[in-house]
Amino acid sequence: MSVEFLAKFKEALSIHLPAKPDNDPESNYEDAVKALLEDTFYKGKNKIGRKIGVNTDLNIFEDNTTSSSPVVLIEMKKPSEKNDMLSKEDLNRKALHELILYYLTEFLGDDHNNAIRWLIASNGYDWFIFDESLFRELFTTQKFVREYRKVNPDSPKLNREKTKAFYAYVAKEIEDNRLTDKMSCIYFSLKGWDKMSKQKLSTFCKLLSPYFLLGKHRHDANDMNDEFYKELLYIIGLEERSKNGNTIIQRLPEERREAGSLIESTMSWLVAYNDLTEDEKYDAALELVLTWVNRLLFIKLVESQVVSFNSYDEPEKHSFFNKDKIKTFRNIDDLFFKVLALPKNQRDEEVKKIFGEVPYLNSKLFECTSLEHHLTNISVLKVQKMNLYKDTVITDSGGKREKDPQYNISYLIDFLAKYNFGEVRTDDTRELINASVLGKIFEKINGYKDGAVFTPASVTNFICKETLERTVVEKLNEYFGCQCHNLQDFGHYIPQDGLRQVSDAINEIHVLDPAVGSGHFLVSALNRLIAIKAELGVLLDENNQPLTSKYNIGVSEDDELEVKRGNQHFSYKKDVDELTRIQKALFHEKAAIIEHSLFGVDINPKSVDICSSVCG
Repeated sequence: MSVEFLAKFKEALSIHLPAKPDNDPESNYEDAVKALLEDTFYKGKNKIGRKIGVNTDLNIFEDNTTSSSPVVLIEMKKPSEKNDMLSKEDLNRKALHELILYYLTEFLGDDHNNAIRWLIASNGYDWFIFDESLFRELFTTQKFVREYRKVNPDSPKLNREKTKAFYAYVAKEIEDNRLTDKMSCIYFSLKGWDKMSKQKLSTFCKLLSPYFLLGKHRHDANDMNDEFYKELLYIIGLEERSKNGNTIIQRLPEERREAGSLIESTMSWLVAYNDLTEDEKYDAALELVLTWVNRLLFIKLVESQVVSFNSYDEPEKHSFFNKDKIKTFRNIDDLFFKVLALPKNQRDEEVKKIFGEVPYLNSKLFECTSLEHHLTNISVLKVQKMNLYKDTVITDSGGKREKDPQYNISYLIDFLAKYNFGEVRTDDTRELINASVLGKIFEKINGYKDGAVFTPASVTNFICKETLERTVVEKLNEYFGCQCHNLQDFGHYIPQDGLRQVSDAINEIHVLDPAVGSGHFLVSALNRLIAIKAELGVLLDENNQPLTSKYNIGVSEDDELEVKRGNQHFSYKKDVDELTRIQKALFHEKAAIIEHSLFGVDINPKSVDICSSVCG
């Protein structure tokens, strides 16, 4: 557990939970537990509270609204209610019976909640944590469901007048069938927390954290940035909701729609298409807008590279997606089709004046789609004011959150400018949105209907390291006719005059991702193959000299390619000979691996286009 979270946990304990329960029999620590969890982990991220229509004392919800699905159910008892609270010697107490009732209310209710992960009984000090799968196995059998229905025969909702009979039935069934023998749980006590060791307190902190209770993984550089993602959805005109344990992306409710959002502005243009139904218009508008957003996000990646390659001291000189150059949606359309889609010598003079140094991108992402050809393009969108997202990152001159409406195009530009898309600058304090984070966002927005799931960096890193290193060993054993067991064993087999041949032999390895999405797995494979070549001493420049004579090259924990000289990270700058040598070598090695070794397919054509742009 991080030092930061542990410090927060201890501070929250000192504020909300005395080291020992007081002697007042009416003391109830429900509010204290709620505040403890919120202040340490969940505030602003996951709502904690009651759910309308269900008597569960506390729920930890999937997101920051009580309309999302509860993931953790918590039954609270007063410390004085010793007969009702579970003990290590006896789990068959009223608190357990109530948890079973609330679980069945969620599981069998109208929403059929499948998102529940844990069920907890606590009095603030003693904590009993049960895995949902245990409740599903023991308490969703036909006889329990039948008795539960008797609570209210007309609907699966709680009827307080009949709960006592249900609790009595549950208690008897548990006792008669010795079900507690099958019930394992996690138990810990926070009594005397002020005298506990740092290690013990850290363990309890982990058990109450979203990493454990909600199954969230720890933050790394490739984690989804929720602030960015949610505000981007708002600008598009969408929101993400939880329904029956599943995540869906949908159009904002009518009362919250903004005429200036990308979806609504596009829908207003499609009104004239009388041959399309409303659903067809929405589907067309959504496909168009997602195409445009994919391009815009990729443009920000390109812009960050252009700025980094040229001048860190004058980023504004080389940026091109800003309010000086982009004043209307026509300018964005020009950037798509008259600039990025064309070599510099084919661009007209008008766009050269505005976007003179913008590079040509030979990518399908910037080809006119069939829908754009038959319906419309981004140039038709109106510049109009819209309200900002409630938690917008846009600030006024005093650094406070901006509240006044802004023109949609200015809002879009200012919003994207609040994030760093890969510029390497020590004075840049903006949140990083790198290619992996964008890949995750691409897949969530474009692939949610297909059930797309983004593979975490830690997983792709592990898979690529284990499989590719083993595959390279097998390949080189065949090449040299030897029986080496790992990469280090090949040191004396690789001749100095045969480095290029060994490098080419590695390029004969083929990697296929049959559900490629945005290409994150293939990028991970690319980085790993580069690192393997570096370890073998066959990562070469144009003069067949190994780069690793001066540089250490590997893959970071965040699954990014790391090039370092001592403790100094490699950062390309134009017109510096040594840096240009490294940059050219990496470019040509990556191009060779992409051309010969990496293959991907996907059911979603947009994903293939994005993958081609990311990898190409």
